Amino acid sequence: MSPKDSNFAWGGATAIRRKIFDEAKVRDFWRGTVSDDYRLSAAMSATNLGLHFVPGAMVATTGDCSAREFLRWATRQMIITKVYRRNLWLAGFVAHIFYCGAMLTSFLMLFFGEAPWGLGGLVLTIVPGMGKGEMRGYVARLMFPEREEWLDRFGWAYFWMVPIATWTWLYVFAASALTRRIEWRGYVYELLSAEQTRVVRS
Repeated sequence: MSPKDSNFAWGGATAIRRKIFDEAKVRDFWRGTVSDDYRLSAAMSATNLGLHFVPGAMVATTGDCSAREFLRWATRQMIITKVYRRNLWLAGFVAHIFYCGAMLTSFLMLFFGEAPWGLGGLVLTIVPGMGKGEMRGYVARLMFPEREEWLDRFGWAYFWMVPIATWTWLYVFAASALTRRIEWRGYVYELLSAEQTRVVRS
C-alpha cells in the first residue's frame, strides 16, 4: 500500500487514462498474455510513469468460496506471478521457507523442553505477522464502514489466522513451482513466457 512507484496494478481496481493507455502501447504488452495487470505494470514501468496506490480505489471482495476453490485460485495466481514476476515469486518462496522453518523449529524446541528459546522464536516469527493482520483489519474498517457487521463477526481472522495463512502460502508456493499450466473457466493455458501463452484445452 505504498504511495511510491514500487506497486503493481491489480485488475480488480485499476484506472488509467485512455491517452496514457495508447502512449504506453498497453495493447502490445497485452498481446499473447493471460495477465492483464502484470503486463499493464510492465508497460507503465517501461514508460517510467509508475503506478500509484489510491486508497479510494479499494473494493471489497464479498463472494464466497470453498477452501478447495481458494487453493486453486491462489495457486493459479502464484503460477502467474512465477511467470510474470519471477524475482518477486522467488523472494516470496524463499522467505516463506525460512519463515515456516523458523516457526517449526520453535515449536519443536518448545515441545522438547527448550521453552525459553522455543517461546521466544514463536513470538518473533508469529507476533509481527499477527500485528500486520490486525492493521489490515483496522484499515478494512476505515475503508468499508458499511461492512462493519461482517467485520464484527469475522474480523478476528485477520489476527488469529495469520499462522495458518503463512503455511497455506508455503503450500501455494510449492504447488506453483511444479507447473506453468493454469485452468480458468474451462480453459487450460500453458504460460510459455510473459509474452506467449498456449491454449492446451478449451
